[in-house]
Amino acid sequence: MENISTAEKLPACPVETTLTLISDKWKVLILRDLLPGTKRFGELKKSIGHVSQKVLTAQLRQMEQSGLVNRKSICRGAAKS
Repeated sequence: MENISTAEKLPACPVETTLTLISDKWKVLILRDLLPGTKRFGELKKSIGHVSQKVLTAQLRQMEQSGLVNRKSICRGAAKS
């Protein structure tokens, strides 16, 4: 089977493309909560409400692959003694 990029799968109509990318209930809530600015995973999970960690992680990964969100890893640094 041939690999097809996301752009080739998306509809030509911008409205239809938008609906395709954010058609899931959780994606709309994620975007709503990220509009004001960057949030850590725990903050986002708490602000959204009753979403499991597994579902939130999967939705964020899909959104990252689609180019809707960017992820930045933050190192915690050494523990204080």
